[in-house]
Amino acid sequence: MRLHSLFSQAQAHLRHYFTFNRQDKRVLLLLLLSAVLLKITAEWYFYRRAAETTTLPSQTLQAAATWLEQQQTAAASEQAAVVFDAAGKPIVNAAYFPFDPNQITLEECLQLGIKQYVCNNLIKYRQKGGAFKKKEDFGKLYGLSAAEYQRLEPFLQLPASVGAEPETSFSTASPPPTSSSAPDFVLQLQPFNPNEWSEQECKQMGLPAAVCKTIQNFLAKGGTFRIKSDVAKIYNLPPDLYRQLEPYIQLPAERTSAAANNALATNTNTPTVASVLAPFDPNLLNAQQAEALGLSAAQFKSIRKYVEKGGVFRKKEDFKKMYVISEEEYRRLEPYIEIAATLPTALQLLNINTATIAEWLQLPDMNENIAQDIINYRSKLGGFVEVAQLKEVKSVKSAWLSKIKNRLQVDPAQVQRLNINRLSEAELARHEYIAYSVAVAIVQMRQKAGAFTSVAQLAENPAISAEQYKKIAPYLRID
Repeated sequence: MRLHSLFSQAQAHLRHYFTFNRQDKRVLLLLLLSAVLLKITAEWYFYRRAAETTTLPSQTLQAAATWLEQQQTAAASEQAAVVFDAAGKPIVNAAYFPFDPNQITLEECLQLGIKQYVCNNLIKYRQKGGAFKKKEDFGKLYGLSAAEYQRLEPFLQLPASVGAEPETSFSTASPPPTSSSAPDFVLQLQPFNPNEWSEQECKQMGLPAAVCKTIQNFLAKGGTFRIKSDVAKIYNLPPDLYRQLEPYIQLPAERTSAAANNALATNTNTPTVASVLAPFDPNLLNAQQAEALGLSAAQFKSIRKYVEKGGVFRKKEDFKKMYVISEEEYRRLEPYIEIAATLPTALQLLNINTATIAEWLQLPDMNENIAQDIINYRSKLGGFVEVAQLKEVKSVKSAWLSKIKNRLQVDPAQVQRLNINRLSEAELARHEYIAYSVAVAIVQMRQKAGAFTSVAQLAENPAISAEQYKKIAPYLRID
C-alpha cells in the first residue's frame, strides 16, 4: 500500500509539470512553426548566394574593381583640382607652375591651392625680413602640412640644400623637376653674352624672373661665365630651357686653346681689322684704340662696361683677368700696356670720409639723395673707419656697394673721437653707436677707478659686451 501511494504521488507530480493546457499547446506550436520557417529561409538565402557566385564570378569582380577605380580617380581628381580664392572659398582647375617663395605674390600662392591663412603667413614672414634659402625652409612655413609640401616641392625654385649657390660658381646640382602642367616660357631668342646681361634684358628674352635674378646675383658676387656649359650650371635653369638657349650663347663651347676665346671675341658683325700695336692704358681705352689693337667690338664693350661699373686696372695683370682676353692675346698686348701712375679723376679712389656730393655723383648708379644720406650718416658717426659701414646707410644697396667698393678708400685718422675722460653720459650717448646704458657704464667706471689710461680698459667692464666694445673703440680717446 505504501509503495502504491508513493507511485501515485510521483505520477501526480509528473502530470503537474508535463501536462499542457490549450494555451500552452498553441504557444508551443507557434514556436515550432517559426523555427521551421527560419530554417527554410536561411537555406534558401545561402543557396541563392552560392548560385550567384558560381555563375557570375568574373562579372561581379570586374564591376567591383571598376567601381573602386572610379572612386579613387574621383577622389584624386577632387584633391588635385581644388584650390582657394582670395576669400578662402574652394575653386577648381588648380594651376601648377615653378615658383620661388621669396618672390611669389599672394594671388599666385592661392592659385597653387595653398590656404589663405598660410599664404598670409608667407607674405608676413617675407615682410619681416625672412627668406627661404633652401627647399626645406618652405616646408617649415607655419600652417603648411607635410602633404602640401610634398605636393609643391617639385615646383620650388630653390636649392635642395644650403650652399647650392656658391660665391663664384654655380652649383652643379640638378635643377628642380618640372611638370608637364607647368606653363611654357615664350622666348625671344637672340645672340647674347650672359656676362653682360642685365636683369631686364634677361626678362625681355623671356626667361623666368627667378633665373634672371640668380644670374645677376652670381655676376654681382664676381662670378664669370667662361664657357657655354657654365650657364647650364644655374641651379634653377631647366635643362630643356638651356638647350634652347645654347646656340645663342656667345661663349666658347669648351676650355681649350686661346683660339676658342678669340672666336668669342670676333663673334660680332664688325669685321676684324689688322692690328696696329701702340702703348695704351686699358682704363682710358676708346673704340678707335681698341680697333687698332685688333680687339673686337664685343671685347671693347666688355672692357668699358667693367670700367664704367667701377672696375680699375691697377697693374698689367689685371687686364689678363678679363674673360674676353685670352692668354695668347694678353701675351701679344702685354708689352704695350701702360698703366698711368696717377689715375684719372673719374678712376681715382674716393675717400668716403671727405667726399662731397659732387664727388659721390662720379660713381655709377649714384644720385644726390643717396650721396646726401651717406654724408648725413658720416656726420652722425664722426667719420667712417671702414668701407663696410656704408651698408648701414638705408639707401645704400649691398649689390651696388659690392660693385664699386674697389673705387673707395677710408682714412680712419680722419675720424672724430670722443674723450671718455671728460664727456658726460649725455654727451657720449649722442653718438650713433653708444647706447645710454653704455655711456653710464663708462662714466661710472671713470668715477670709481679714476681717469682712463687706455681705451682698452673698457673691454674689462662687464656692462659693455665684446661686440659693443669693438664697435665703439675706434671712436674713443683718452686725451
